[in-house]
Amino acid sequence: MLFFHLTRKNEMQLRLNKIAQSKGLPLLIAVAVGAFIGFGAWGEGRLPFLAAVLPFAIGISGSRARAFLMGLAYVLATERAGPAFMAAWFDGSFITASLLWLGSGVIGGLAWSLAWTSSNVPWRKAAASVLAWAVTLLPPVAVVVMGHPIVAWGNIMPGTGWIGVLASVAVPAIFMWTYSRSPWPLHKMTLLFIPVAGAVAGAGVYAYYPIESRFVGEIAAVSTNWGAAQDDWEILQRIERIGRTNERFAKETDVHVLIYPEAAIQRYDPALYLVLKMEIIDAAARAGQTIVLGADLPTRSGNLESAAIAFYPNGTTATAIARQTVPIALWKPWQASGSFLTNWTANNLLTLSDGVRARVIFCYEEYIPFLSLINEAKDAHNIVVVMANTWASKDQLGATIQARHSEGIAKLFGKHLLRAENRPKKEH
Repeated sequence: MLFFHLTRKNEMQLRLNKIAQSKGLPLLIAVAVGAFIGFGAWGEGRLPFLAAVLPFAIGISGSRARAFLMGLAYVLATERAGPAFMAAWFDGSFITASLLWLGSGVIGGLAWSLAWTSSNVPWRKAAASVLAWAVTLLPPVAVVVMGHPIVAWGNIMPGTGWIGVLASVAVPAIFMWTYSRSPWPLHKMTLLFIPVAGAVAGAGVYAYYPIESRFVGEIAAVSTNWGAAQDDWEILQRIERIGRTNERFAKETDVHVLIYPEAAIQRYDPALYLVLKMEIIDAAARAGQTIVLGADLPTRSGNLESAAIAFYPNGTTATAIARQTVPIALWKPWQASGSFLTNWTANNLLTLSDGVRARVIFCYEEYIPFLSLINEAKDAHNIVVVMANTWASKDQLGATIQARHSEGIAKLFGKHLLRAENRPKKEH
């Protein structure tokens, strides 16, 4: 019996040794690390700091295949709410949504794998890290891959602006430069990486705080549970609700600017103006209120633009236009008409009151930090307004992950953030 027990024990030990020596184990570890970072960084109660660890982990991953799988697992974990969220845009087809989700993961994996290089030349190691950072920040990759680590640096270095942006690319690059000159082998660097990641996570528990707010001074963002309107009658009911809400704010608060979610009144038809004037615009003007409504504006080409229309008390209006709508679901560049337009040069700024100018981020744009960086580089503004329409995400997870992106960039540049969001209808 003792001989049999020892034999079984030896066999088990041999199997464990084979697994440890196999090529498959490092690949599984790479997947586990990428998934851990994605799950740990994104979601309610998670640690946004952790996303900053990704370039370091990929840089020391040891091979292109491991780097790819780590990036793939990270993107899929970050976008884990995607299939259920996107299915609503494709007639409930979970298969179509899952294929798009996997496609995004593959693109993200390929892009992030650029952060690894077999070269031991220090500047090449550093350059690979910078290259992956840039490729994933810029279009076309940025349009379909979420979770860029620059967002995490808003929590690590809040209020530092462009210094924080520089740190987000320079710190991983300097690390890889130093790593290439280190006499330590990969497994020792990996052991060092574990406590560093733990320290980052631990710091995140105490340092993370949300900045999202419904009120900033005399400005309020109104969130709703209206879902998607099924017909014109429901739109008219929304307009009536907006009028009543404005009236209540006028009577009970000092708020003079009210912001409603993206597509609050859905398609804006010229005939609708008379209803808006009767139910909202005239009463708001008498109360000295500025009202900002999300609407889908038809164009002469037969397409639509997602927009925010500001109605001021003096009778004037201003419009901010979305620069990037949801690819495939809304933005269909292969169609001549019937698509929501995308234009990264469109104006997305609105004056809300004296001395208050906002950059407006429309829903899907939250995932694309580079759009916010464009505004920070060239446009004077002092507040961030997010107008979101996440009715397709019945689970709060997708909406939360989306919100954390815009929150991180607002923190990085020390801006107040207001969020007006339309969620699914509440079930009675």
